Amino acid sequence: MQKANVLADHFANVFKPYNSEMPGDEEQEILHALETPSQLATPVKTFKLPEVRSVIKQLCSRKTPVYDLITDRILKELPDVRIRAITLIFNSILRTGYFPGQWKVSQII
Repeated sequence: MQKANVLADHFANVFKPYNSEMPGDEEQEILHALETPSQLATPVKTFKLPEVRSVIKQLCSRKTPVYDLITDRILKELPDVRIRAITLIFNSILRTGYFPGQWKVSQII
């Protein structure tokens, strides 16, 4: 514990921020821009139909259904038109950043 305190004191003395040479209002504007959420976020790559289809085919069918009671077997037997709908839903979620509340719920057994 004593070594940790000595190191903490040493680093606190060695690593000090530089004094700012820019006007206070300009510095505040920069800090505000840096704290803005998703300011520097790169666009997220959208899902493609073949990717979603491939992931559905790879699902393990021995798992129990989740909150919505949709099993892996049900997903594997979906027609292409429904897989397109799922792909559209996933891409809409990425575009808007809104995830349905039910997708944030889990039950750990």
